[in-house]
Amino acid sequence: MSKQPSQGLATDITFGNVTLTERAVFAKHLATMLQSGLTLAESLEIAQDSARGKLKKTLHAVLSSVQAGNSFSESLAAHPKIFSRLF
Repeated sequence: MSKQPSQGLATDITFGNVTLTERAVFAKHLATMLQSGLTLAESLEIAQDSARGKLKKTLHAVLSSVQAGNSFSESLAAHPKIFSRLF
């Protein structure tokens, strides 16, 4: 009897057309950039440049909001389908 490897989660969970994996990678990269000394605006700009699809458009809006003087949490809260209150 041979064991077959577990498939794990075959599909990724999607919220607002942005997958859970995309949001997790964004959060990890954002944290790394901030820890390295980049400003929030610089980090968001880099993240936006490397993102694609709906996440790219959303990060553009978040960056614009932060640059306009809104807090990061307020900027994320404007996109509840993608960024939960916990995020």
